[in-house]
Amino acid sequence: DAAYLADLNVLSLIDENTAAGLHYGIDRVEDEPQNIMFYNMGASALQVSVMQFYSYERKESKFAKARKVGAFQVLGKAWDSSVGGMAFDARIVDFMADEFNEMWNKKRNDGETKDVRNYPRPMAKLRIQANKVKHVLSANNDVPIFIDALYDDTNYQSHMNRATFEEICHDLLERSTVPITKALKAANLTLSDINGVELIGGGMRVPKIQESIQHTLGDSLELGLHINSDESMALGAAFHGANVSTAFKVRHVGM
Repeated sequence: DAAYLADLNVLSLIDENTAAGLHYGIDRVEDEPQNIMFYNMGASALQVSVMQFYSYERKESKFAKARKVGAFQVLGKAWDSSVGGMAFDARIVDFMADEFNEMWNKKRNDGETKDVRNYPRPMAKLRIQANKVKHVLSANNDVPIFIDALYDDTNYQSHMNRATFEEICHDLLERSTVPITKALKAANLTLSDINGVELIGGGMRVPKIQESIQHTLGDSLELGLHINSDESMALGAAFHGANVSTAFKVRHVGM
């Protein structure tokens, strides 16, 4: 529907992780099949796919010699549409709203308890601030928070450390590795069959998430960051679009 509204001619639709897998495999010609896991935590959802990369002989034309080209197939996928970057932001927003309510109601001192969540403008400010807090805590252990005159001429001043952030998001962090097990089950593989792991999506930059993934995978697998974690899905989709279009001639990747 979105493509129709944008007046685009849809040649094909491709899954986000599959597009990232295509981008990863553009210049890979494997001698032995390689099983790669893609862990994609975006803003709104978590998706884990297991793909196998291999090669096969292909002729460009009936007169050309056959040559090895890269290919891949998706073996299994699992997801959780309630765990993503925005879910972590929402926990920080709740924490800050509770703190502000306490300050605000103490200052007002009229016996009535009010909630900042009922007012859209200060909540929009809190959501922007929450996103900044999450980003800063990915690289630092503590972050000061100050919003001038958040609502009703009341400033909001506080701070948050990484331990507090991990505490208020502990159940999200626990659920962040469940799709790994489910994707392996769907692919009918075990962790010992996996040759590599690629992390994509902005949400995976939270250090505790990477720590949880590493704990689930064990020490034998390194967390790979070999492709653009923000753009690989779009780049793979664009490459696929060029592949199925008659207007372009690009390198063939079996899919």
